[in-house]
Amino acid sequence: MAVFITNGENTTQSQHDVDFAAIWEHYRLARFLYPAKLERLRPVMDRISKGWPALLAAPADIFHMHLARREKMILSSVCAFRDTEDTYVIQHAVSQGQPQHMIECLLSITSTASRDPNARFVSMYFRPESRWPVRLVRAVRESHPPELTSLTTREYLTCDPRSAAATLLVRSPVEELEVEANPELSSLAVAALGSLRATAAGIGASEHNLKRLTERYSSLGLFRERKALGVTRDGALAGIALSHASGFPMNFSFLCGRKEILVHPEAPDRANVVRDLACAAMREAALRKEPVCALLVDPKDMPAAVAGGFSATGKQYSNFLWGREGEKGYESTTIAFE
Repeated sequence: MAVFITNGENTTQSQHDVDFAAIWEHYRLARFLYPAKLERLRPVMDRISKGWPALLAAPADIFHMHLARREKMILSSVCAFRDTEDTYVIQHAVSQGQPQHMIECLLSITSTASRDPNARFVSMYFRPESRWPVRLVRAVRESHPPELTSLTTREYLTCDPRSAAATLLVRSPVEELEVEANPELSSLAVAALGSLRATAAGIGASEHNLKRLTERYSSLGLFRERKALGVTRDGALAGIALSHASGFPMNFSFLCGRKEILVHPEAPDRANVVRDLACAAMREAALRKEPVCALLVDPKDMPAAVAGGFSATGKQYSNFLWGREGEKGYESTTIAFE
C-alpha cells in the first residue's frame, strides 16, 4: 500500500488507516469536490468507489498518495499515477488551509519519484489561471535544467461518446498504429511535441513498452491502456490521436483517460485531419462504453474538434513536464519546494 503519512508528529496513525472514504471526505471538506465537479462525476461514481480502493492498495511504482493529517482527518494531500513506463502524473494537490503540510507532501512525492530509477519524467496538469500551481512551476523552472522542462497549454473539450459517436462519420480512413519502433509515428510526435515530450509519452523507442505497463496494471486488478490512431494524407502520416483509457477516473477531470490529437506541422488539410481523429477517438471511447471523454488539442484546432463531435468547455489545461537529473533524481525539484 503506497500511502505515505508525511507529518512526523503524527506517530499514532498508520497508512493502513487511510481508506477511500477518508480521502473523499478530505476532498469534499477542502472544496476540491465542488457541486459542478460532483455533477460531472455522477455518471462514474460507481466506478470511482470500486476502483479507488484497488488503486490505494497498489504499489508505489503504479500509484502513491502522500498526506498529512491530524488524528483521522486528512489536512493536505497529493498523489501520482504512472502514465507511461517513464512518466508519473502528479495530481490532486488538495489542502485545507495547511500550506506547510502541502510542502511536506510535495517533498515526499518528489523523494518517492527520485527513488524510482525508471521514473525519468514527472508531469502535472493545472488550469493556467490557478495561481498556486503557476508559482510552483515557476519555482521548479528556476531551479531545474531548462533542457529538461517543457510547458504547454491546450484546450479541454468533453463529450458523452455513447450518444455522440453514432451521429458522426469519419471521412478518412483511421487505423490503429504500432507505437514501438515506428519511425514515422516517432517523427510526427517529435515534430508536434518536441523530443522531450515524445520520449516521455513512450513513442518511438522499443524500451517504452506500454503493453508491459498495461499488464502491470492488470495484475493489480486495474485497467489502463493506450492506443494510437493515425490518419494519412498524400501517403504520409498526417496526424495521430493518442487514446488513453482507464477503468475508472484516477483523475477527476478525466485526464487519465484523455485523448490527445497531434498533427504534423506541415500536414495538409489540418482541419479535416483533426476532425477525423476527434471522431475516431470518440468512437474508441464509445466502444469502451466510457460515459465521459476528455480531449486535449492545440487552441487553433478547437473548431475542428468541435466539428468532430466534442463540446467546448471554455477551459484550458496546462501541462508541465520535467525530467530526471540522472543519478541525482529530482534534486532541483526538492530545492525548489524547500
